Amino acid sequence: MDEPIKLLPGQALSRSGRPRLDYLAVANLAFPFMVNSAVQAVLNATDTWFIGRVSPDATAAIGAVYWPVLVFVLLLGGVGLAVQTLVAQAYGGGRYARASQATWTALWASLFTVPAFTLLALAGAQIFGPFGLPPEIQRLALTYWSPRMLGAPLSVALWAVLGFFNGIGRPL
Repeated sequence: MDEPIKLLPGQALSRSGRPRLDYLAVANLAFPFMVNSAVQAVLNATDTWFIGRVSPDATAAIGAVYWPVLVFVLLLGGVGLAVQTLVAQAYGGGRYARASQATWTALWASLFTVPAFTLLALAGAQIFGPFGLPPEIQRLALTYWSPRMLGAPLSVALWAVLGFFNGIGRPL
């Protein structure tokens, strides 16, 4: 007797009984992520519009800080982003304790990033000094830089928790 075929998410059986790609199921899986990306794009455009209304210097300051923030947050906080993949693999394999362990490891790692992000927050003037920003733009950039760096460990912890729930198929 043949064993029943176990289908993965996004699969269906063809008329001949072979697994095939189920485009509707894939679209249903992808839709929440597409909406999230669209909302993020609208929020970024809104932020830029709002900051531009404050002053052109404020827009220049945010622009100067954006990429260094992204680099340091991803470099030091990437462990929080890896949680979803690790949890999904462990959960899918029935290793539930391992899924939990990945999340707790990232939460502890986020705590251990506090000193590094604090040093980055305090070193903002040295980091942005070589860029030759006009004094007012540098002042505004540092005003934005410090809270971003000091709050980054919380972002890493949030990514870990959200990654856990996404990994077990129960997004918040």
